[in-house]
Amino acid sequence: MTESRGGFVKGRFVEDLAASESTDDFAGVEGAGPSEDGPGAGASETPIEERLGAASASVTKAVDDVVGAVRTLVGTEEGHRYLEARVERTGEALMGVLRELQERVDGTLKKK
Repeated sequence: MTESRGGFVKGRFVEDLAASESTDDFAGVEGAGPSEDGPGAGASETPIEERLGAASASVTKAVDDVVGAVRTLVGTEEGHRYLEARVERTGEALMGVLRELQERVDGTLKKK
């Protein structure tokens, strides 16, 4: 994923804000045009659109970070060693749980 420039205009993300200044897309739709009154009147973006744009950019960055981490884990020797160590520790923990379960079953059977 790549980060693109743009922002939310009339409830949809537009990559190039200069190209989105046209109101033809929502002609005839009540409430879709620019508001003449209220907070942010005359501004190209309302505060909520700015917040949504920032949230969208944050999510995009988070996804890019996760993809990068996965590539490191899968595509490098260091990542392979890390995964092997985690798998080994998980296997040991699972074996411990199974041993404990077996001991409980054996204890229960001996009581009967």
